[in-house]
Amino acid sequence: MKVKVDFGSFPMYMGDDKQEKIVCDIRKGFASRIYTDISGIEAHLLAEKIYRSEGVIELNEGECAIIGSAAEVLFYGSFADSWHDYVEKHKEE
Repeated sequence: MKVKVDFGSFPMYMGDDKQEKIVCDIRKGFASRIYTDISGIEAHLLAEKIYRSEGVIELNEGECAIIGSAAEVLFYGSFADSWHDYVEKHKEE
């Protein structure tokens, strides 16, 4: 599985009813949390990839798994829901 995403323009839910979204630049904050709170070289490289990204980047299955795990334990539910729904709509086999 692969997913293409632009972390500089990421759609985030604004409420638990998931009716409203805003577009956010989450590169710096998201990459920083992965870098400081997730162990392993894969997480380190992913954090740099997100931080340095300009536009759409492609993530592999392992990178998506790291983000999915981080979304569930490090971030608000709105990001976790936004991420999981984004992946479902944009994944490529």
